[in-house]
Amino acid sequence: MGLPYFLWYQVTNLLYKVDYQVAQDLVCDNNNGGICKLNDKCEAYPNLWDYGWSFKIQFKGSDEYIIFPIGALAVDDSNGICGIHIQYLDDETYS
Repeated sequence: MGLPYFLWYQVTNLLYKVDYQVAQDLVCDNNNGGICKLNDKCEAYPNLWDYGWSFKIQFKGSDEYIIFPIGALAVDDSNGICGIHIQYLDDETYS
């Protein structure tokens, strides 16, 4: 999910506050298109998945919205590293 910088910063800042283990292992790449990564498999971080962390997306002018869990953005790579696909997108490029 691509977010403008100010929203990306808020979301990643909250991820660091989930618990001590996430704070120690999380590295978020703030380059355009970078993602957040943890040091282990996604299953090793149950506090990210078990407590309902989710996004509520509502489009401008609509009363309806969708909710999806942050786990929908997380996947283990071939090395067993959990990547959370929350990306910073340049406002000038993706507006």
